[in-house]
Amino acid sequence: MPPPVQPPPSPSAPGTAADEATELAYWAAARDSNDIRDVDAYLTTYPRGRFVLLARNKVKRMRLAMNSEPPAATALARCAARCWHR
Repeated sequence: MPPPVQPPPSPSAPGTAADEATELAYWAAARDSNDIRDVDAYLTTYPRGRFVLLARNKVKRMRLAMNSEPPAATALARCAARCWHR
């Protein structure tokens, strides 16, 4: 009977310098992004990563900013309403 097929080795095992460099590059991209999906992607890829707390804090700040800033269309509508009623 042949031995069971082993999965191919991962390019870098967790905890290696290559894996740490990859995580650092991923975090740098998420940290510098203005797109919440990039930070969520970091959290999905590295749920126990070195920068999880920072990433979660960034997501919270981004969500607060999204909820507190009116969309451009709403701001434009308010401006138009003020101008119209003069």
